[in-house]
Amino acid sequence: MIPLAIFRDRRFSAASGTVIVLFFGLAGMTFTLTQVYQFVLGYSPLGAGVRSLPSALAMTVGPQLGTRLAARFGARNVISAGLLLAAAGLGFFFTSTGASSYPHYLITTVPTALGIGLTMANANATIMSTLSPAHVGVGAAINNTTRTLGTVLGVAVVGSITAASYAHSLALPAAAALLTAIVTFRCLPRR
Repeated sequence: MIPLAIFRDRRFSAASGTVIVLFFGLAGMTFTLTQVYQFVLGYSPLGAGVRSLPSALAMTVGPQLGTRLAARFGARNVISAGLLLAAAGLGFFFTSTGASSYPHYLITTVPTALGIGLTMANANATIMSTLSPAHVGVGAAINNTTRTLGTVLGVAVVGSITAASYAHSLALPAAAALLTAIVTFRCLPRR
């Protein structure tokens, strides 16, 4: 059902790849931050939600600003600038430690969300503008699929890395490790 020839258009493929990368970063960061705010910094669920509002505001302002900037400087330039801003925010996010405080996370989330917002509207417009009217429905479906794929991979990969680094930092007593092995063995299907 999907005409694979549409992927030959570099603008379509690049914009679709951009959407995957953006949602990978957004979902991974959001998944991790929710836990950091509550379990590391000790905020209540409401407190964690309130502290997420600045990045939500940046994500809301970003597409409007990105559309205006694209009209002046071109979508490609705005997408590139948005990706760089999001990458800088995510890069700073990965410098956080257990001792990092809320301002550190604020400095990471606002630029990341703004960069994603700047990029998203333009990437979506690029995807849709490269297609003929007969393929607009397929393009919308691919666009939704790329968002979902990026989100799923972001939570899976970043969540796995976070869980592995957290588990590695725990010193499990030998008895707990043995108990875990026994429970795992007993839960395996029998042949």
